[in-house]
Amino acid sequence: MGAQVLMWRTSISNTTDGGYIIGGSTTSHDAGLGVMFGISSALAIKIDAFGEIQWLQCYGGSYYEGIADIIQTNDGAIFFNGLATLH
Repeated sequence: MGAQVLMWRTSISNTTDGGYIIGGSTTSHDAGLGVMFGISSALAIKIDAFGEIQWLQCYGGSYYEGIADIIQTNDGAIFFNGLATLH
């Protein structure tokens, strides 16, 4: 990515391909994350077994959002829950 990404409230789970899925919150608006929403955004990152980023995605609204827990289901889907605040 070339930039540092600040994440907190992080959840990490194993994936079926030997990698990991990471969820949390970020305020890194200039880290090449694509679209950022509001003050903080929920951030999901998929990395492979060697720590290389395969994909990342921001989710959110106009204020504070974050991922509290993230898992991969038996059928390979990614599921997360989190928090959102409205202002």
